[in-house]
Parts: sequence; structure tokens; C-alpha cells
Amino acid sequence: MATSVTGQLTAEDLLELDSRGVKGELIRGVLCQHSIKPRPWDYPSTEFPGDLTAEDFERITQDGVRQELLNGKLFNTAPLDEEHRNAARNIERRLRPFVLPRQLGWVRGIGTGVLLERNPDTIKAPHILYVPVADLPDGPGIKRYIETIPAWVCQIITPEDYQCTVSDRTDLWLSLGVLMVVEVYPAERAVMIHRRNVPFVTLSGDDTLDGGDVLPGFTLPLSEIFDL
Repeated sequence: MATSVTGQLTAEDLLELDSRGVKGELIRGVLCQHSIKPRPWDYPSTEFPGDLTAEDFERITQDGVRQELLNGKLFNTAPLDEEHRNAARNIERRLRPFVLPRQLGWVRGIGTGVLLERNPDTIKAPHILYVPVADLPDGPGIKRYIETIPAWVCQIITPEDYQCTVSDRTDLWLSLGVLMVVEVYPAERAVMIHRRNVPFVTLSGDDTLDGGDVLPGFTLPLSEIFDL
């Protein structure tokens, strides 16, 4: 069940696994098995059983739980343990001081979603997002969701995440116009960078994450993500 970016498989490996009765498909070199066991966060919240709007979502108290709206249904997302929360905090703590003094735009962390669809409403919540100043919405500061597609999003991946789900979400962000999607894997101490129509890049060890042409000049050694 655990997601991993190590031990990349080949088509030949998949055929060998199939001969042993292991059914699945390769997604970026990782086996995604067809039989996926549902987890508690795969089901909508029973506390709010009806169809909700983005405005309803705004009024619901989070109580420290990251939430999303899918076709009007409220979902609590997979919880982060301390190791994964630290990775998210370390990235946000470095990104904010880079973006805000330069007046490049907004940086938001856990708790801010992006409104993707209306009637029924869908809100997806990356762990960290960046919106350039040119795309900032009018009006007061944002609260629980924005209606602008970010230029950069970051997802913290846990061992409880299925690779097929992670890949689907990354592909969704890219299809909506996000320029860079960063997947962070604290358990493997690795980072995967995704751009549209460009092969993904895997960072590990002494590598450094940079903002490319989305956040030019921003750099963050992986050691400062996973060790602090």
C-alpha cells in the first residue's frame, strides 16, 4: 500500500508480477495494484451528509483537519504525522520569506483549498500553494479556498497514499494549468518535480529543490526539508 519513489519497475517486471497473480499497472515506474482497500478518509464525512457549497465549506470549522469538497461532499483528508508535518512546515517557512518581501504573490499552507468546479462544488487542498501577484483575486485576503489556479503546488506524500491516487491528483493539477507540482516523500527523503509535457525529475540525497521559471531564484536543499 505504501507509496515509494525508489525501486523503479519496468514493463518486464510487470509481466513477471502478472505471472504470479499480482495485477496492476505501472505509473511512473511504481506498481499501482487494482485492488485498493478503502481507508476512512475515502468516505465522505457523516457529520455533514448533505450536498455542500463552497460557501458552506468556508463556514465549517476544521479543528486541525485538512478537508476537501468533492462533488458537494465533505472529505477529511489523510492525516499527516509529525515527520510529514515538519516537511510541510520547513518548505513553507522557506518559501514565504522568499515570496512575500519580493511581493511575488501569495503563499498558503495546510488549510487553503482551490475551488475547481461549481454545481456541485469541488475544492481540492494541496499542502502548500503559490499564486503569482498577477493572478491574485480582488478583495480581502483569502480564507479557506481560492478560485484562482495556483502556479505552484506541493503535496506531502505519506506511506498511506496510493501511487495511483497521487499520480491522478498531480495530473489533475497540471491539466488545470498549474505550472509545477512538487511531490515530497519524507519516508524516502526524496522529491519529485512535475511539469506539463516534460519528464518528471526525482531529487534525493544532496540535491536542491529550485523554483525553476515559476519561482526563479528560490532554492531549498533537501536536507533542510527533511532534517530540520
